[in-house]
Amino acid sequence: MRRLQHFYRVGDQVMLRIPARERKKTDPVAKGTFVVKNVYENGNVLLDTGSSEYRVNIRRIFPY
Repeated sequence: MRRLQHFYRVGDQVMLRIPARERKKTDPVAKGTFVVKNVYENGNVLLDTGSSEYRVNIRRIFPY
């Protein structure tokens, strides 16, 4: 089984995965939805949260 590859573009809506070590057993697995504001060549994206911006790796996000 292979992992699906996603190519993110500016304007896409994504969910931000919360690492297991930062959440409890009954907490949600992801936060979101966020809008992709910029895509970088090194595998990072800039997410717009409305009040601030986060630069995260694409391994931490998945499509909404």
